[in-house]
Amino acid sequence: MAASSPAIAQGDGSLQAEVRLLEEARRSLDGHAPADALSALDRYAKEFPGGHLGIEARALQIEALLAAGKRDAARTLAQSFLSSYPRSPVAIRVRHLLDATDRGAPNP
Repeated sequence: MAASSPAIAQGDGSLQAEVRLLEEARRSLDGHAPADALSALDRYAKEFPGGHLGIEARALQIEALLAAGKRDAARTLAQSFLSSYPRSPVAIRVRHLLDATDRGAPNP
């Protein structure tokens, strides 16, 4: 098999880096550390503004905001997400998060 071109190899590395940041955010959420998850997602947004996994990153951000008690921010982002990506495979999860946000108490 022929070696990959430098552009393809670089793109593969970029995708791997995206995945690593999103995995870091997910682990932080699973570990009940939403601030750490939001930090990883902020780094993702800065390092990969047009990233391949941007939709997943936004869904994780909604989840992290909700876990951090930032219900208004989570609701706003979820509504924006659903306006932009109503048929996305992630939209069902975002709708569920939005429902959870609407059932919760308002931000202090």
